Amino acid sequence: MPDHPSESPHPLASPGRKIKGLTLDMGWTLAYPNPSLWETFSRICTEAGRPVTAETCEASVGEMAIAAQRHAVAKLDGRRAFTDSDEEFKQGFRVMAHRVFQEAGIEDEDGSLFKRFFRFFNDFERWIVYPDVGPFLKRAREAGVRVALISNAGTGLAEHLRVLGLDRWLDHATISAAEGIRKPDRRIYERTLEAIGVAPQDALHVGDFYLEDVLGPRQVGLAGVLIDRRPHSLFPNYPQQEHHEDPDLRVIRSLDEISSLI
Repeated sequence: MPDHPSESPHPLASPGRKIKGLTLDMGWTLAYPNPSLWETFSRICTEAGRPVTAETCEASVGEMAIAAQRHAVAKLDGRRAFTDSDEEFKQGFRVMAHRVFQEAGIEDEDGSLFKRFFRFFNDFERWIVYPDVGPFLKRAREAGVRVALISNAGTGLAEHLRVLGLDRWLDHATISAAEGIRKPDRRIYERTLEAIGVAPQDALHVGDFYLEDVLGPRQVGLAGVLIDRRPHSLFPNYPQQEHHEDPDLRVIRSLDEISSLI
């Protein structure tokens, strides 16, 4: 693993310390789709005549995703640009779908199966906010903590936040496709902190991916905490913390575990 800029003492390791700013990921941190992506893929494959389980669909992508992340972790140096747009965001899911359908022995030549999947993903009414989120964000705002979102997502996320009622708790939302850059590009964290007027050493970031939500923030001196939302995580059978050796990694299962910081 490459050397990363030294960070300020982690807020979780500083008893009595209070944060002034909080940045959060969106998907599988604040809310999750129901049914899951893998359950949706399973249904699509089954209806296409190739019955497979949700676990099989997850496995067809999980190992590949972990390998790609390890490669990206090794290359992260604080200088590389990571671009994004609605089409780039969509392409990531297109690759995922191709892998699932390929492993199931399904040809999706006209892309109709992927379109069905992506319509589901963007059906905001199917997403569920984790039960700890509303009460936690309410306490954070009442305590005067500045709260922002940093999400690798399409521009439709702004409407998604409104539908889920999350927009009312946010001082700012940075959406990668709208910004033109995505996590772990250091600029996305810098711009968000600047937008809420909080220095990195006075803030904390929480998200569900090691590269984007722990190492990425560290590049700018922002402490990152990994949240493990199993069983309602993106890859419930491939927990992030089991695939990265990092003695400084902090893992929580609920936002309530960091309530003392606000």
